[in-house]
Amino acid sequence: MSKQKPGPFVSIAFLLCQPLFVAVAIRAQVPFELQAPQERHMVVLRAETQQRIGDAYHLSGQVEVLYGSMRMTADQVDYNSASGELTAAGNVEFTEPTQSEQIRARRAEYNLRQETGRFDDVEGSVGGLARPSSAMLTTTNPFYFTAQRVDRVEPGIYRVYNAEVTVCSPPRPTWTFHTPAATIRPGDSAWIRHAQFRLWNLPVFYLPVVYRSLERQPRNSGFLAPSVGNNSRLGFVFGESFFWAISRSMDAEVGAEYLSKRGWSQQGSFRVVPNATSYFRASYYGVADRGFGPQKTDQGGYTVSGEGVALLPGGFRGVLDFSHLSSLV
Repeated sequence: MSKQKPGPFVSIAFLLCQPLFVAVAIRAQVPFELQAPQERHMVVLRAETQQRIGDAYHLSGQVEVLYGSMRMTADQVDYNSASGELTAAGNVEFTEPTQSEQIRARRAEYNLRQETGRFDDVEGSVGGLARPSSAMLTTTNPFYFTAQRVDRVEPGIYRVYNAEVTVCSPPRPTWTFHTPAATIRPGDSAWIRHAQFRLWNLPVFYLPVVYRSLERQPRNSGFLAPSVGNNSRLGFVFGESFFWAISRSMDAEVGAEYLSKRGWSQQGSFRVVPNATSYFRASYYGVADRGFGPQKTDQGGYTVSGEGVALLPGGFRGVLDFSHLSSLV
């Protein structure tokens, strides 16, 4: 049976539809730029394929959403231009460069206008751009976390749930804090509640609350993390210190340790950098010893040291190097 050639009407319809089809396919590669009256920024949507029904957009294939400085990428995104709500799924990545914020998640629900949302199965960082094999620091004070869920409750405030947080570079950090809930303020601070400290993923001790500064160059006064240990000569050791950020160029630290077999120790330090060409450092360490060995030999005493450099008028350079030890024993 021989094939019949299409009639004139079919041929004309094909020729009319073909340019229309090409036009739609090309338009799918062009980003939509939306600007509703209530929007503060232009919304840019890019994807391999895009569909629109009224205010609803469905995007798939290398989706990119831009809103102000925020950038989100995913495999699929559903966006409603009337409400500003979007749902992203598959390889979701959210970045906010102004605070060096980065979140990678399996799924996300986000409102562009309110700049709030929820992320599920999260790996994130503040001040460090984490990658599977390395991490690039964008501040001097990075902070990394993995979490079951992260809520962006408002711009600049995150709440993380069932999380591991650390300042060690991924993917295998030396130590972490495991917490059921924490509040992270990029560029400001992190409050970790009911924290379980883990060393190489082994639980070590518990802390009810942990505070961590996330400033680019943190200079906050406060108590430092306590030191805990055990020594055959000293016994059980517990120490605590207080750091005083006097100014941007001056600080001091004082602390003490309890030594169950020997007594206790005291320590202090002071540092100042008056200008780019001079500095001064001083330190003190002392031990009140109950004695060691059968004869209870007192090995206590103290040591004081100081050093400094300053450029003097006339091209001279002044140098200080001082050390005093109260007892050689």
